[in-house]
Amino acid sequence: MLRRLVAFIAFAAVLAVSASASAAVVRDGEKYAIDLGVARICWVTPVELRSNADCEGLTPENVPAPKEDSARVVAMGLVRLEEPGEAPDLALVMVMHVPLAFVHEADLPSARDYAKGAERAIAKELRTGARMRPATDTRVVHAGKLPLIRAVFDADGIPDGADDQLIEHQIHVAGLASDGMYSVAWLSKRRSAGVIEGFADASVPSIAIAHPAPPKGDLERRIGIVVGVVMGVGFVVVGIVLFLVLRPSRRLTHVPYGYPPPAPPPWHPAAAPAQPRAWWDEAR
Repeated sequence: MLRRLVAFIAFAAVLAVSASASAAVVRDGEKYAIDLGVARICWVTPVELRSNADCEGLTPENVPAPKEDSARVVAMGLVRLEEPGEAPDLALVMVMHVPLAFVHEADLPSARDYAKGAERAIAKELRTGARMRPATDTRVVHAGKLPLIRAVFDADGIPDGADDQLIEHQIHVAGLASDGMYSVAWLSKRRSAGVIEGFADASVPSIAIAHPAPPKGDLERRIGIVVGVVMGVGFVVVGIVLFLVLRPSRRLTHVPYGYPPPAPPPWHPAAAPAQPRAWWDEAR
């Protein structure tokens, strides 16, 4: 009880500080918050974070709203990497919540499970001839005392200038709450990897979860196995997609950007035909 009270007070403090420091604080009610003000982002959703200056030359209103399936999109934005006056150079950031039961706080084994599942899921989305690199940069980082999963993914064989080049490099930062997982995924071309990872790492200290998942104890070891299986399905947030049309601008060049299709990909929990058998069913 005391631990949860302290966590809630810390969460409220982060909200107060971040609210005054940045206009780009993404919140999921009172349950989750992250300050993404470190990057220049044209917000697709939520609309209240969108500014005309950050969306100059873009039409985020043409992006279809993601469907609310098992994985819920909390926020989605187009990260502006170009200098003023240059043709748009975009990355993508998505904040999602995936409901889960029987979760425990992030640790190295769960981080590795996450990485394995995400690696398999991204591989399924790659074009013919492209391939995933082995995930070698997976670890646990902390926002204060809150443990978070940090994982980096790279794909080879995607032609320069292709629409799907945005899944060439990804960095995910995920935290476990009492009701599931919050995952922040940054997607970019490999040439922007350093910039995107800098944004992701700079935003980590601002992450706050009001009701974090409890530590893994002896009685939760078998439940942890179930969580590992679920995580293996892949909480990768590559999806949702978008087709963005640039509007005429004196300074900006017309460049079409395409993103993955809006239908849930095969690895997504919402597209799964049936749930795997749980360990307690096997024990019967």
